[in-house]
Amino acid sequence: PGLWTANLSPDSPPRIIHHLDLSSQLPNVGQGGVLVPRMILHRDTIYWYVGPTSPQGHTNVIRIDLSNPKQPAVRDVLKVTPPQLAAEFAFDARGNKRVELLQIPGLSPRERLELTLEWNSYTCRCVMQSDTLVTYHDKALSTWRMVSLDEQVAVFEPLGSRPPTPLERLMSSVVVDMLLNDNFVYVLHGGGLTVFDISDPARPLKAG
Repeated sequence: PGLWTANLSPDSPPRIIHHLDLSSQLPNVGQGGVLVPRMILHRDTIYWYVGPTSPQGHTNVIRIDLSNPKQPAVRDVLKVTPPQLAAEFAFDARGNKRVELLQIPGLSPRERLELTLEWNSYTCRCVMQSDTLVTYHDKALSTWRMVSLDEQVAVFEPLGSRPPTPLERLMSSVVVDMLLNDNFVYVLHGGGLTVFDISDPARPLKAG
């Protein structure tokens, strides 16, 4: 097992330029062990979740340094207790959304919030810009504003929601990806690409 780096420059044919051997970090792979192919790129670091979660409640996360992109290097291996992965994050008594942060050492709460949202993007489609969080669940797009952030939890209050039309409810709900650029949210799903305008976060609108 390992990480392969390829040169995809248009000036030359694609070619492998580096192989990072991870056999010492993944000793059980290929011998009955389980490797979960989940990598998250955050700034200049790859976080490779190699699961499964142990009986003690933690999973191994390999941090790979990409400061020299041609020669990635293992920074360390962390034992992390991941937040519960769910289609929606937890809510408090006021209806605010609570996001438990991944406990990754060396990162600020804001950085760990960004990493947590990326980590959960497999089950909860969400994107964030500044203090505005946008979620897409059950064909409804919702906006939230962050009201507090500490070492453990980020809390968001609801701003607005755009429910699906009757016709949209009949369309495919499989979301492939979701991007936020300025005031526009792009949702790629089984039925195509839908664009939402969140220039007024309290009143998200379908733009195309």
